[in-house]
Amino acid sequence: MAWGGPVSVSPFLALLGGSNHNNQTFVQTIVQGPPPVTNWGPYSANTSLTWNDFGGRLGLDATAPLASWLAWSFSGSVGIADRMVSLIGSDSISVFGLPPTSAVSGSATTTAFMANLETGFAVKALPSLTLRAFGGVNFDNRVPGISQQQLQFNGAPLPPPASISFSNETSYYAGGGASWRF
Repeated sequence: MAWGGPVSVSPFLALLGGSNHNNQTFVQTIVQGPPPVTNWGPYSANTSLTWNDFGGRLGLDATAPLASWLAWSFSGSVGIADRMVSLIGSDSISVFGLPPTSAVSGSATTTAFMANLETGFAVKALPSLTLRAFGGVNFDNRVPGISQQQLQFNGAPLPPPASISFSNETSYYAGGGASWRF
């Protein structure tokens, strides 16, 4: 639809879905005591965090010609997704008299709110060549992660094990491209 003269505005509705994985491995050697070393050993941890999204977003694309060879574009959208998350983790240690291995697993379901804004320019360098530059920002209020476990010693009770946590995240991007029409 046309709005404000030559500006074109296009609303859109999109379905979204996908799967994300974050696998991490950590290995270290622990040394305790002043020289001569009184206790040492390896520690290792492996985690696998997986989440699946299904949802939708509603948005608006707008393009405004600034000159016959230059156009400005703007896009924005908001959406929600049903997010199903699973965590599997294990670790092992051979010092301090602690149990040699432990494991954790869990799952969570949440609804994530997402938003995106993008702007850019298209330059028609030749009748068949268009160059484009763009940049934008994404926001997600329920990005899955692993909560940090704080170990306690000297007879103090152990805290709850590591688990799934969620946080707000904002990311930025920029790019460019070229289109050649035959």
